[in-house]
Amino acid sequence: MAHIAVDTATMPVALAADIVTLGGELTDRHEPYAVSKAKSIAEKAESLFNIDGDQ
Repeated sequence: MAHIAVDTATMPVALAADIVTLGGELTDRHEPYAVSKAKSIAEKAESLFNIDGDQ
């Protein structure tokens, strides 16, 4: 749960990095920093809350 809080708190940093790097175009990334951060939050929340119903 702490990972979700940290990722959420650092989301503005990821957004700023996207602005500076033009959405990651100036770096060698395959997706913007904010997208990576959002996916990380979603994956951790899904595993924490077991959204898909798997046991």
